[in-house]
Amino acid sequence: MIRSSSRFDQLIIMLALLWGCNRTHNLNFETAPLGTERVRQAPAVAVDPAPAFPEPRTSAPSDEGLVVLEAPAGEQADQALIKRFFEAVIARDAARLETFFENGAKTKTSAQASGTDAVDFWKSRLSRLDYSQLSGQNVYRLHSVEVYRERDLELLGTERRLPVTLDQHQVAVRVPLNAPESNKTRLFGNEIVFLLTPGEQGLRIAEMVEDFQLP
Repeated sequence: MIRSSSRFDQLIIMLALLWGCNRTHNLNFETAPLGTERVRQAPAVAVDPAPAFPEPRTSAPSDEGLVVLEAPAGEQADQALIKRFFEAVIARDAARLETFFENGAKTKTSAQASGTDAVDFWKSRLSRLDYSQLSGQNVYRLHSVEVYRERDLELLGTERRLPVTLDQHQVAVRVPLNAPESNKTRLFGNEIVFLLTPGEQGLRIAEMVEDFQLP
């Protein structure tokens, strides 16, 4: 019996590998001609245009089909505006304070009182009272601030009625104050209720209610 040598077996394997390599071909893929602006697309794949969504709204009936609802506004913008407002008051910066008010904004001493121009009122208030002595003091406590939207008013009891009327786009902010004094002169009422309304530049003060009279 004649047995094949290991060298002969190795030669056979090498020849088989060489023959297999010679049988391979380069893979050719269709490419776009140079200089063309045609967008390449995978074959047999339909490219549909993105669907157009309706304008976002605050609410919609459940049987309407496809609707886009606005996300509820957070309280960060409300708190930031209130913070900047009191910073401007303490700095007695009437020009900066004016930028926080909506055109025609009013201030009232109660819900039933007639409103006066808020910008003129605060300009007079800053000129007559020294709010700069409050620098470094806490005029209000952040955890005591209450923020309400139209849907929240139904949850308030009769004893917690707000002195302002707001629509679905507006926000009411009740700010209890420490009511500090300067030279025994009262500088604030017990609280201020802000009515905030959205605009092109963010939230602005549309109305203020504070039980306070200029001395």
